[in-house]
Amino acid sequence: MISPQEPSRGMSNEEYARVMTGEKYWREHIAKEMGLAQVSPDHWALLNQIAGRWYEGDACSVRQLMSDSSYGSPATIYKRIHQLVALELVTLEAQAADSRKRLVVPGKLAMTYFTAVAKTLRKTAAR
Repeated sequence: MISPQEPSRGMSNEEYARVMTGEKYWREHIAKEMGLAQVSPDHWALLNQIAGRWYEGDACSVRQLMSDSSYGSPATIYKRIHQLVALELVTLEAQAADSRKRLVVPGKLAMTYFTAVAKTLRKTAAR
């Protein structure tokens, strides 16, 4: 995923500016097409955190996410996680060592969304 702080390797500043300008539009457009227009910005922020950590090979447990106060109180984060589960954007996977500990991982719908966004942004950057 392209970081909003710096251009991707091999991308000129002009290409980077064009991609970042259209990124918000394309994210919202794709979400609307997939029937996800009702997902709040707070839910998207949490989903992006979950997906980013999972992509880096460091899937978060529910408890780890609840301890990060930048996404709200523990109760709010817990509620949002379960709302994302209900929307099928994330799944909770029990760990083999301790079935009480659940990892929060992107669901199939989230993976479809992120794939569509990535393809669209690559096409935008190639123009």
